[in-house]
Amino acid sequence: MNDNQKSEVQQSEIINPPGPATWIGHFWRNKISKILTCLLNPKITIKWLAADGVSTLTRDADITMSEHGWRATIALNYGDFTAGGGSGSTASVQQYTFVSDRGDFFMATPTTSVAVSTTLSSPFSNSSSVTTLSVTSAIGIAAGQSISGTGVPSGVIVVSVSGATVTTSGFTSTAGSSGSYTFGTNVAIAKPPKLWCSITGDTQIDGSGAHTYTYNSITVGGVIVAYTRTNTWNSGANTQTEDITPAYLVGDLLYAIGMPVVNMPITVGSGTTVAVALLDIHDKDWAI
Repeated sequence: MNDNQKSEVQQSEIINPPGPATWIGHFWRNKISKILTCLLNPKITIKWLAADGVSTLTRDADITMSEHGWRATIALNYGDFTAGGGSGSTASVQQYTFVSDRGDFFMATPTTSVAVSTTLSSPFSNSSSVTTLSVTSAIGIAAGQSISGTGVPSGVIVVSVSGATVTTSGFTSTAGSSGSYTFGTNVAIAKPPKLWCSITGDTQIDGSGAHTYTYNSITVGGVIVAYTRTNTWNSGANTQTEDITPAYLVGDLLYAIGMPVVNMPITVGSGTTVAVALLDIHDKDWAI
């Protein structure tokens, strides 16, 4: 080629590729399709724990993109955690006022609920073993509530509700059933496991060896309001008296979450089935 000749460079362009799957590959086509779908309609549906095991929760989602992929974030509203009536199928966060200390759990009164009163459709006799109650109406009855009425000893709570059948924590009746029964005056709230008074000993990792624990109740007006713990170790050579620290105060609000007891009942160390667990937001522990 001499300097007087013009050279031409032939150019070409791709018009109408044979198809996205061929052009960019089937794998990446599916990924891009999913990402565009999320960006255009940012909603996400997740499985939600419920008694039937198949319930779902759908919420608007915020889509975040990065070099590592994409992530969907959904906001859970308070309404997502409200108690599911008597089904015991969803979780609920509520405020409670302290009533008494039962060792492994507190008895407390919900600040936003009212006691429910109803009659029984099937009576029970004196000195009988009772695990369920058949009520004429279960509206407003929920897991964790206390049960009071003729023949029911103190401390009995609702474990779960199905239709008009209330499963209880179990009791031996002190009299034949009669009249109306009240549900919801108090609620049993499980303490954090480290604060259970049924723990009689453990072995710590700090080299101090085996510790044994005994508990002494503090009573005010005939009601147990707290416990102290005697901690003994080094084969009895060391001992100290401990309190829950920081202390619970008069007027304290307890924040607790109601568990879906159909699937996950809480059994505290003493063997009592409790439907509501205390949120340990103050990080309390035994200390001198």
